[in-house]
Amino acid sequence: MTHVLAPRGHHHFIDKLAVVNGAVAGLALYPQIFVILAWGVQNNLSPLTLWLILGNNVVWMAYGIHRSLSSVRLAAILSCLAAAILLLI
Repeated sequence: MTHVLAPRGHHHFIDKLAVVNGAVAGLALYPQIFVILAWGVQNNLSPLTLWLILGNNVVWMAYGIHRSLSSVRLAAILSCLAAAILLLI
């Protein structure tokens, strides 16, 4: 059974680096979530910005699934989740 995030077809260093980069890129909004929840700071991000991030990453997720690009899927899933959390808090 192949792991969902494992690069398919290529196993070069750049493929592994892309998965790591996808994780890092996908985590970009999580410090904002932490600050809001842990320190009680007001969420000053525009809802329109968050909806754009969410919509953009839904498209990237679909593309990553279509092309079997694990790094793109990973970044998109993490970003979608973070944007959705920020819209709810």
